[in-house]
Amino acid sequence: MKLRGQSITGDPRPELDNASGGIGYLFLTNFRCKSSGFFIGGTVMDKRKNFIKIMCEVAIMAALGFVIDGLQSAIFRGVFTAGGSIGFALVAVWIMSYRRGFVAGLCTGAIMALLDVATGASMIASSIDKVILQVTLDYLLAYPLASLAGLFHHSFVNAKEKKMQYVWIIVGCLVGGLAKYASHFLSGILFYADPTYFVWPIRNAWLYSLLYNGAYTIPCVVLSGAIMVVVFWKAPRLFLEPNRIYQSAVKTEEPAKVEEKPNEEKEGE
Repeated sequence: MKLRGQSITGDPRPELDNASGGIGYLFLTNFRCKSSGFFIGGTVMDKRKNFIKIMCEVAIMAALGFVIDGLQSAIFRGVFTAGGSIGFALVAVWIMSYRRGFVAGLCTGAIMALLDVATGASMIASSIDKVILQVTLDYLLAYPLASLAGLFHHSFVNAKEKKMQYVWIIVGCLVGGLAKYASHFLSGILFYADPTYFVWPIRNAWLYSLLYNGAYTIPCVVLSGAIMVVVFWKAPRLFLEPNRIYQSAVKTEEPAKVEEKPNEEKEGE
């Protein structure tokens, strides 16, 4: 392929002798653009770094949530003898759900659930199939379902007024908390059918499951939701992605543009 230098029209691309040369030039240009994304521009590398950052944040928040869950379980062990505790471990899942989105919150809840199962799950089912169902409903699905708050991530981020962001936080916490409550409630209906396991003097399985699981789940949702509102009030940047924080900082640092006044007409014209 023979290049003749810059074209007469000022196009920086060199002129080509034939069609095959044009195809070769387009191929080289396309290859160079794709390569620059990885080696020069850092498009692929940036994505990898961002993924690693998200995974680190998920691991940290899942570990923090697991520790809080363990402490609150130890405190309320004598109160809720059939399982359950009151605390704010949900905050770990919800912060990731609003900071990084639904998938990040889901991963945080899934890790917390697996850690709960690995460190000792409370099971009362009589057969292996019921044990699997109980572990799934009470542990493997409970915290991941709380991450449904992340479905409101984009609405929260794109809200133009701060009061609307508070609204989306409250709505997301209610949706995620009620989903977690529904999982525990269904587990109670399936496995508390035998009145011998009832801690309270109630003989209806539906009512017992509703009251028992609600006695600790609803306070958890209310307490965790209140903490989310306070944290967003005091430290709103904790709910924003680092890239968004950087972009907003750059915008504020940009000097204000001075509007040019139109030149005054010359005298005598």
